[in-house]
Amino acid sequence: MEGIRSESSKTSARQQLPSEHGLLLRAQRGDRAAFDGLVQLHQTALRGFLRRRLPNDAVEDVLQETFLAAWSALPAFEPRVRLKTWLYRIALHKAADSMRRSPREVSLERLACELPDRGLAATETAIWARALLAQLPDDQRVLLELYYFDDLTLAEVALVLDKNVNTVKYHFYQAHSRSLQLTSTTDREEAYR
Repeated sequence: MEGIRSESSKTSARQQLPSEHGLLLRAQRGDRAAFDGLVQLHQTALRGFLRRRLPNDAVEDVLQETFLAAWSALPAFEPRVRLKTWLYRIALHKAADSMRRSPREVSLERLACELPDRGLAATETAIWARALLAQLPDDQRVLLELYYFDDLTLAEVALVLDKNVNTVKYHFYQAHSRSLQLTSTTDREEAYR
């Protein structure tokens, strides 16, 4: 969690793709091939999001439930929010439903194995960061993951979590303060055990 990026730099860094907009309009009119294109654009990021929340055996089912719910609700989708934000909100609710049906733990070891190979030092830092996040209350952990790992702005995080943006900002800074406290007390060696 290196520094806080500005909201404007995150927004300008990822403008909606023109092809996504065209696919969205066609999918809203019932074009399944266009919806398949939207699935292709967003499934990898959503799968990663769900892997941080669910055990392996539930990820694909919840991902499918997310896209089925999106397909059903797509004609009513209002593009005043990004499609990605809307999909994350659906996925978060579907993940919560899945965990209520059968609560299970997601292990840090599994998360560490799913990290991209960026060299030993980067992998060790990522494992240590995951260990720190695991010590945060769930709402703070989810907020930081959405911001840092899923590249959403705080305004988009507020939409996904269905909270006021000022509340999200407050919890964001609380989570950072708590993370800093944990940084001083969490030994990197403990994160690997």
